[in-house]
Amino acid sequence: MVARRHPHLGCIWQTTPCGNRTKNAWCYQLERDGLVARHDLVEMPPRVEYELTELGMELLIRMIPLWTWVVENSDQFRKSREDYDSRLHAKPSWQTF
Repeated sequence: MVARRHPHLGCIWQTTPCGNRTKNAWCYQLERDGLVARHDLVEMPPRVEYELTELGMELLIRMIPLWTWVVENSDQFRKSREDYDSRLHAKPSWQTF
């Protein structure tokens, strides 16, 4: 059962930094899990469109609070990474002589 088309999936496809084989594997898995529906378009050149199913839309809605939390805490993540990285290059206290 199809919920609604998502016009930006093509943009996501084009900007994701991995090969087409990997992207195809993701799409097949999402389709297998029932999160997207695939539509083969009879065009030249051949192409397909994907749309979220009701289950996919439900997952998307539930993920929004998590994504919001990540965005709200991104500065803290960045600072923690900088602190961690700076400790990696620092000498242990017993080697400061």
